[in-house]
Amino acid sequence: MKVDTETKQRAAQKFEQLDLKVESVAKKIGTSYSTLWNFLYGKTHNFGSLSQLAEEMGVSIEYLLTGSNTKGSKFHNNDDETLVELAIRAEVGREKPSEKILNFLRKGTQDWIKESRERGETINAEHLTRLVRTLIKTQVK
Repeated sequence: MKVDTETKQRAAQKFEQLDLKVESVAKKIGTSYSTLWNFLYGKTHNFGSLSQLAEEMGVSIEYLLTGSNTKGSKFHNNDDETLVELAIRAEVGREKPSEKILNFLRKGTQDWIKESRERGETINAEHLTRLVRTLIKTQVK
């Protein structure tokens, strides 16, 4: 996933704030030390494990991408389409899936949001990104 400078800065600041070690976090999220270091502190703006990094740091994808929202908080001011696109963007990473797969992911997440709201359930970034991750895995099989 190609991210902007502000996303990189938020990730690096949170990483340092939590006193995390690049080597141990890289192992946990399945990437190399150099890839994570270059994303956090170097010139690299591509990073395919943004959702795992957010999870490891205890923040939402929305926080890393936009600077708002915290882990587990409810989505109040965002429309469903924006939330779906944020979750897909966070999980898809650098690879550009076919339009067929993107449409499958959009439909699956939009249906889930609608059903969750009908049941009066809270929708948060972690649930949504886990759903997208699961939907991607079903397409790979």
